[in-house]
Amino acid sequence: MSQSIPKKPVLLKAIELMLADPGEIRRETLKLKEKYLEKYRDSHTEEKINEMIIRKIISNYSYYSAFVGGATALTGVVPGLGTVMAAFGGATTDMALTMKYQVEMTMAIATICGHDIGLE
Repeated sequence: MSQSIPKKPVLLKAIELMLADPGEIRRETLKLKEKYLEKYRDSHTEEKINEMIIRKIISNYSYYSAFVGGATALTGVVPGLGTVMAAFGGATTDMALTMKYQVEMTMAIATICGHDIGLE
């Protein structure tokens, strides 16, 4: 008796397609860390610098998510069809992009904490 592999939900497939390359996230995050180390190395411990970087990462991704939420809500301004599109298409798009940013933010924070985000 063969067991069938469960299909991935459509939303999960969409998020996986949109995710940035982990290698690129790692490179960008390490560039940010180098920038902070140059600026604060003499006045802060590495632990404090990492905390500052993590706060910056969270702030950046919060802005990205807020922008997506605002942009997807704009379709609701159009009377009739726009309202319907905002309720269904906009909500799905908003959810997928917000989850994408959450995953990418987590990968960036994991990089700062010394984890290898190249492993699945």
